[in-house]
Amino acid sequence: MALKIATQSTGRERRRYERADVSAAILVSPNGHPHHTSIFDLSIGGARIGLPEHFEHDVGALVRLYFPNTPGPMVLFAEVKRLSVDHVGVEFADGQQEQVNQLFGELLAAEED
Repeated sequence: MALKIATQSTGRERRRYERADVSAAILVSPNGHPHHTSIFDLSIGGARIGLPEHFEHDVGALVRLYFPNTPGPMVLFAEVKRLSVDHVGVEFADGQQEQVNQLFGELLAAEED
């Protein structure tokens, strides 16, 4: 597991939370239609996911993240905060801390297997 920690105001990594590299298949649904993609890294505050094919939403869009391979399966709500050529940065909505902590533990445990 690789953790990336926030740096001072050097302009490089300005993160509020430590990030962990993970890899898992997920579904992103901004409008009720699921898009298959993967999650690349995860923090308590959000995640970096692969840019789904035909994803036509911009910063500020609200999305549902489905984690079908976790016990449950789990759904988290998030807001798109950053778009790149190959990934999307999302911030988890408030009020989901228990589910985020559970997801964090399950994905990190899967990485160790």
